[in-house]
Amino acid sequence: MLYNIKSIYMNEEIKLLKIYENDIHHFFEKRVARLDKALYDFILTTTNKFKNIKWNERAYIFLNNIKEIPKCAHCINKVHFISVSKGYHQFCCKKCKDEHHRKNKNIGNKISSTKKIKNKVKFEDRYSLLTKKIYAKEGKFYIENYCQHGDINRWPEYFNELYYRYGSVLNAQTHLLCGKCLDEYINAHILTDEEIQIALKELSNIKNTNENNVKKSWPNLYATIKIFSKDVENIEWGVQIVIFRNQTKCLPKCLNCNNLVMKKNKKKINDFCCRKCQYEYLKKIDHYHNVRVEYWKEKKIEINKTTYNSLNNNITNVGDVVTIYDYCNHGDLKINSWVLKDMQVLYKDELNTNKYLLCEKCKEEYFNNYILDETNINFYQNLLKTLNINVTEKYIKNKYPILYINIMKFTNYYKNISWSERKILFSKNCKRRPICQFMNCQKEVEFGKTGHKHTVSCKDHFYTITASQGQKQVLQLISDLVGADNVSVCDRRYKKELDVYVEDLNIAFEYNGIHYHDENHRTKDYHTDKWNLCRANNIKLFTIWEDNWVWKQDLMSSLIKDSLGYQDNIIKVNDCMIKTVCSKSKSNFLQINHIEGNSESGINIGLYYKKKLVSLMCFKKQSDNYLLTTYCNKLNHKIENSENILFEYFIINYKPEKIIAIVNCDNIFDLSFYEKSEFKSNGMQPNFYYRLKNKRQKPEDARDIVTEETIKINGIGCMEYEWNKK
Repeated sequence: MLYNIKSIYMNEEIKLLKIYENDIHHFFEKRVARLDKALYDFILTTTNKFKNIKWNERAYIFLNNIKEIPKCAHCINKVHFISVSKGYHQFCCKKCKDEHHRKNKNIGNKISSTKKIKNKVKFEDRYSLLTKKIYAKEGKFYIENYCQHGDINRWPEYFNELYYRYGSVLNAQTHLLCGKCLDEYINAHILTDEEIQIALKELSNIKNTNENNVKKSWPNLYATIKIFSKDVENIEWGVQIVIFRNQTKCLPKCLNCNNLVMKKNKKKINDFCCRKCQYEYLKKIDHYHNVRVEYWKEKKIEINKTTYNSLNNNITNVGDVVTIYDYCNHGDLKINSWVLKDMQVLYKDELNTNKYLLCEKCKEEYFNNYILDETNINFYQNLLKTLNINVTEKYIKNKYPILYINIMKFTNYYKNISWSERKILFSKNCKRRPICQFMNCQKEVEFGKTGHKHTVSCKDHFYTITASQGQKQVLQLISDLVGADNVSVCDRRYKKELDVYVEDLNIAFEYNGIHYHDENHRTKDYHTDKWNLCRANNIKLFTIWEDNWVWKQDLMSSLIKDSLGYQDNIIKVNDCMIKTVCSKSKSNFLQINHIEGNSESGINIGLYYKKKLVSLMCFKKQSDNYLLTTYCNKLNHKIENSENILFEYFIINYKPEKIIAIVNCDNIFDLSFYEKSEFKSNGMQPNFYYRLKNKRQKPEDARDIVTEETIKINGIGCMEYEWNKK
């Protein structure tokens, strides 16, 4: 629907509010770009006196017919806008809110609106017995002149807990007391058996027995524990709880060293403070202790002899170390008892020998003489899978020596690799590392830092394996022209990443995706800084934008070949004829051969080879000077020194006093012509584009489509050059 907004008078605006109201709600879902333009203009005109406000606030003012922005109810400052559904804040800050509640005694409303309160009951009904004045300050409730010691303060949740536990905070004398009153009550009160039994039941139901929590949330229990343990001096709160639970008024001590035996919040009292004291105490009272130790030593030796009856050697135990005398040619064998315990199971089936165990030197000899049997590899691979993936090399070497030998022999191609990588290669039946998956790369991949798998790319293609398809195509084209060995991918030698760098030619190529190079992902000067860095290091930066590569791939391929000096057709200038070009021929030539397409110009000079236009330079007459607008060659052709010939022809025939050239560095990378033709640089001018349907649009071409939410793409910039007649 369309309305003539300018013809609506103020008295008719009120009648149209209901008509526009449905459109407003529809507008919030579809955003500003899809709103009826007439309605959008009408909202702006009705709220034009409110400046520097966002659209949601403006729409809320329009819907509610607000004449002035609300002010704080306490200090009359401006309040902040929340949303269309909620409107404005009532107060400008929390300080004003608390002071307003304190002055107006509106504590009951604050408690009823608290999320921690389960049932929303009015403050006056819940605490009807309390006639003192209550006010809020810094999130706490204060009761003035509560007792002889002055005011008392509590958090709101403590008021609530006491109410639900006892019905009212003032029914009993100890339900709500200040710290000094509580100390007086503890010193003066005498406990009864009923109070102790009630306190024990409450204590059994409490999980958090922190002193501060019990003191404020369970004041009766706190007072009972304090009274019960007040005869014992200088003890912690945790010890007081243990004493009260065990109903003892003396500190429990160790039977051996007389130290305190329990720690905080222990429910039981131990007899000893540590295991050492327990061992020493039992040793004193048990006169058979030493006899039992010797008995079990002899028993253990007898068990070892019966278990390993094929060993005719002497076996002795010293702690956890087992010594087998004259075990092999290398002498005695010392090994941990836990290793020897499993030997008859682990070694009997694996080794075709009478010995169940090998010393370190025997292992080395066996390892050197072992021949890998590939028919049994599946058995050992399944054995490795049954074990934990994080099993250590030492564990496998001691308990599964044949498995260890198979892993080392299977992966003997690599000498200096980690044990984790050897396990992965052996479990996947791979003697060599996988090949890099990037294009036609034949290098081996790297082992991941996690220690559980290999990467999908080699070290050189670590950053480019996830590159877009367009970037891979550009890299493939350049590699085919100059050779893969002469191309450096993701070069970082100058602190900024260059996608492709040809060091021999000092040319770098940068592929810019439309999405990841907009203003949301790159800073404003990101592309300009990289261009200046390359220029400072005598590197020519060739920028390839994604939309140019997708829609003009043949033209971009021709420009890349020309930059690297690998054009298919090379034409000499002496074989060409120079003459002016009509506007129609100029337009057709630029649409096919120039990255920016056609441009405005009045003077067009071209080179013809065999009656065909192969090179073109265009100028435009301005008030006091000329503007060099365009220069390009035919697709897949290189005309040597054509730009100098065309420029000299223009100077001789048209005799200009001044020529200005504005070069877009996003599309033209070689500025050597301007620097050699006596042009003077006037600096870099910033430029940007709009991202519309995965394409870049110049601001002058997208004026009717652009909205406030349209995303910008910042380019490198435009270099301005100036030529003056000598």
